[in-house]
Formats: sequence, structure tokens, C-alpha cells
Amino acid sequence: PPPLLSSPPPRLLFSSPPRLLYSPPPSLLYSSPPPLLVAFLGRVDPTGKPSVFPTPPVTHRPLYLLEYPTFSGGERSLLEIAKRTPGGLLLAPPGPAAQAYSKAGLEVVPFRIERGAEGSRKTVESLQTLASSHRSTLIHTNTLMTADIAAEFGQKTGLPTVAHIRDIMKISARRVEKISKVNRLVAVSQAVAEFLVRQGIPRSPIRQIYNGID
Repeated sequence: PPPLLSSPPPRLLFSSPPRLLYSPPPSLLYSSPPPLLVAFLGRVDPTGKPSVFPTPPVTHRPLYLLEYPTFSGGERSLLEIAKRTPGGLLLAPPGPAAQAYSKAGLEVVPFRIERGAEGSRKTVESLQTLASSHRSTLIHTNTLMTADIAAEFGQKTGLPTVAHIRDIMKISARRVEKISKVNRLVAVSQAVAEFLVRQGIPRSPIRQIYNGID
């Protein structure tokens, strides 16, 4: 895989004021580790020029959370990211996705998300336990409807949070409030990014990164 850039292009970094990312090449997402996992370190100075990383890029140990057992587009996309991020742990319900990840040589733990107030509390507690035992340094959820879990996990642990958003779906004001607390919301298209903004989510955490093409 291509190496990480020591001074990423401006579209990969935080901007001032914040702006969406447009059309990064697949190599920016599928390097080792993917830049979306180290983008927390980037900065842009007042002139708009990218600055050099203040510290060397951090190699995270992500905790990947999957909502569905099926092996469709979103799960295939996450597989390519996980294969290029050594040390990640995939949490997935039993099914074709978990089987595909295991076949690729990735570490998979069976995990089902519980819903409702009590279910959410139990889910986050289970994630905390797994993150502690695995020494995870970041959580990465893979759907719009699990982004709120990332937010709650981040509030409980203080760890960075990433939510990959692939859906265009009406969400409640309460969910908007929660999702807005995720550190990075990765939208797979401009349409998804703009829809999130129209729902009331601030632009500042949103980064647009297209799915890579192999």
C-alpha cells in the first residue's frame, strides 16, 4: 500500500472554517493506516497552507462495529479498510460478513447491538470492556444508525470516534444531537454529506471520502 503522506493535502486536513472533503484518490483512504484514522493530527494554518504534522502519525488500534450480518457494499468497503489497518478488531453479528472478515485473516468477535435505552447502555458497556481488553484506541462504526453508539462510547471513554455514513435516511432530532458529537463523520458522497447538514448536523465533523476502487 502507498505510504502515508508526511504533509497531507489540504483537503485531508482540518480546515478553517471547516469544509467538506471532495474526491480524494482511493490511496488516501486505503493507505496503511487509512488517513481518516490519523486525520485528527492534521492542521491548516490561517493562509490555507497545510502544515507538517506536529507529531508523527499515530497508528490506531480501531474497534470496528458492524450493524448487519450481511456482506454487502458497506461491509465490503470496511473490509478493505480493516485489511490495511493492522491491530484492528471487528465486532460483527454471526453471518456472511463475519465469515468474510475471518477468511481475510482478521480478528472477529461475535457481537450484536442491543436497542432501546437499556440495550444501548449494555452495548456501550460491552464495547468498553472489549476496547479495554484489546487496547483499542478508536472506534469506527459503519452505518448511520450506529453513529450514536460511537458518540456515547466516545463520551464514556474519551477515545476518538469515527462513523462511516453511507445512508440517506431521516433521523430524529435526538439522534442528530448525539451524532453531532462524533469526532469524524465520513460521508461516502456529496449527497450524503449535504443530507447530514440538512438534518442539522454541523459541517465541522464531516469529511467526504469516496469508496475506493480496486
